[in-house]
Amino acid sequence: MLDTIDVTRRATLVRLPEDDLCALRRLVNATRVSQSSYLREAIGDLLQKYDHVFAGAGPGNRPPA
Repeated sequence: MLDTIDVTRRATLVRLPEDDLCALRRLVNATRVSQSSYLREAIGDLLQKYDHVFAGAGPGNRPPA
């Protein structure tokens, strides 16, 4: 049995340039990984890249939600 993580998620709207959206859809179709999964991964990578901006802001160096 797989362990599951209880994560609260909220919906958001993202507007992308047409070229980026087409490329993302091609990637989704080629890999069968969901668009949402790719976007969550990209946001996680971006936040990790800029984690220094939140230095001293709290656990994980990010301000509380």
